[in-house]
Amino acid sequence: MSEARTRVIASLQSKLVLSDLDELAKIVNVAARRQWLEASRA
Repeated sequence: MSEARTRVIASLQSKLVLSDLDELAKIVNVAARRQWLEASRA
């Protein structure tokens, strides 16, 4: 997850509050997990 966080920070022009970045990481993680579960059911 730290690599993804580093990429997000590097790609953003505006500064984010660290808590906002943590929230974004949680959302991305949940979405990825959901996609993985759907793929594993197929």
